[in-house]
Amino acid sequence: MVSFACIGPRFQTLELPPLFALDVLESDGQWVEESLYRGEDFDRLEDGSYLTLRGGTGTPLFLRCVECQGDVIRCVHGNGVFTYRLREIEPRSGGLPDR
Repeated sequence: MVSFACIGPRFQTLELPPLFALDVLESDGQWVEESLYRGEDFDRLEDGSYLTLRGGTGTPLFLRCVECQGDVIRCVHGNGVFTYRLREIEPRSGGLPDR
């Protein structure tokens, strides 16, 4: 029987802004906002991916980053690799929005 061990995280470390829009790069080269997220709502999992159960879409979101260039990240998902932009949003004077 063969077993495999993962030494360290498989995915890149991200510095998530306190409040950010996750934009997806479309095939026509345009950025489209997917949703707004709070950085503190993401947990880092053992494999190095990030998971939030909160967010504007109401569905869980995994960020499995394989490449990071500034605010642009490339993440793997079940059906391919996608390019996202983490666009920091300045909180209003009252602070971060409620969850």
